[in-house]
Amino acid sequence: MGESLHKSYYTITVKLQAEDDKHMLIHGYTGAIDIVDSNIVNAMNAENISSVLSEDEISLLSQRGYLTNKTVEEEQSYVAHFADVLHRMNSKLYKNFGFVITYDCNFRCPYCFENIISKHGTAWSKRTMTKEMVDKAYDAMLKIEPHRELHSNNIILYGGEPLLRMGRKTKGFWDGGIKWY
Repeated sequence: MGESLHKSYYTITVKLQAEDDKHMLIHGYTGAIDIVDSNIVNAMNAENISSVLSEDEISLLSQRGYLTNKTVEEEQSYVAHFADVLHRMNSKLYKNFGFVITYDCNFRCPYCFENIISKHGTAWSKRTMTKEMVDKAYDAMLKIEPHRELHSNNIILYGGEPLLRMGRKTKGFWDGGIKWY
């Protein structure tokens, strides 16, 4: 497997400004963070690490992920596999639901992709989500994910300035937040 022992591609070293001889080691996929002396950082960059560091230092630095015998390609492949496993796990555990409250936005920023929608007429884009629509959305969420208590409960609100009072009292919406009644 791989090359001889060397510094991991995912090891980040940062010299501490407050202390002359100290560095912070950060490892990108193990999450390890440690403060070490400059001689450790210098030794990690040496061609023959085992001749510069003790067995205990090598063991600890390897366990924390800073030293490896994997090639860059092997590490990148491992990280890609690890990310894929985490993504699949999160997609099963965490469902997010989004409510488009309204497409009615009075900003009309020239770069906004929503401008295209508003140019097609305002008959539907001026509508605002009602309590009945929210109830139907919650019913649909329960059908899609019947055991929500086992998962996160993220709901994303999107659309215009949905929480602002728009010159009139809109049933269900009020200044500063949503109030359903």
